[in-house]
Amino acid sequence: MALVVVNNWNVLATGYCDLYGPWIYVFFVAFNVFAVTVAMNVMTAFYINAFQIATVHLTTMTIEERKLNTLRRLYRSHLSLPHVEEQDCTDSFTLTYVF
Repeated sequence: MALVVVNNWNVLATGYCDLYGPWIYVFFVAFNVFAVTVAMNVMTAFYINAFQIATVHLTTMTIEERKLNTLRRLYRSHLSLPHVEEQDCTDSFTLTYVF
């Protein structure tokens, strides 16, 4: 965990270098470049993209659609929604889906 948050990774690498030899620095530098620099930036880019998509979706919704969505969320447990039943062809097991 100390490597991912870049919390004194060089001190940790020095300790492992004393135990396993100087080539352990290659692992720590490679992990730092890949996990911290690349993976964290890609993950951050996904979060920013999802936020932008949600913002665009909210700004394009009309006031009536926003009110309807809010009412659906508030009263979701009180709404009675239709059930769809499908019967499997191989035996008499009945599946019930709630939408």
